[in-house]
Amino acid sequence: MDSIVEQVERLAKSLLLSEGMELVDITYGHKQGRWVLSLFVDKEGGIGIEDCVAISREFGDVLDVKDIMPDSYSLLVSSPGPDRPLKQKEDFNRFKKQKVRIKANSLLEGRKSFKGVLLGYEDEMVRVQEGDKIHTIPYNSIATARLDM
Repeated sequence: MDSIVEQVERLAKSLLLSEGMELVDITYGHKQGRWVLSLFVDKEGGIGIEDCVAISREFGDVLDVKDIMPDSYSLLVSSPGPDRPLKQKEDFNRFKKQKVRIKANSLLEGRKSFKGVLLGYEDEMVRVQEGDKIHTIPYNSIATARLDM
């Protein structure tokens, strides 16, 4: 059986695609004594508060009908913000020439953290320029990657 996050992700992607939006990230956890489900969404040209409110209402209704949430929860919908996470392989080409921060899940070139200008993704590798040096990071070694505004 799929986890709650996997089920939510499938439902959210379907709804957001029909609205011309994309799912950037999902978090689900216990915060300050209650369960919180957070969706981070975006679209071409950026997302506004009206978009977040509309998606929150629509997706809240979908979750009520599907009845997959085991406990009461709060649903939060927001933009990914200026330090947007890079999750999909396509993100690394979409945000070429942007400043990024990447953390590896093991030592690469004697370190785990890289900060520089994103050069893109190709052949399962992400390239980042840090000053005069170009780092080549295996995609499957990336623990987290974010835009660095």
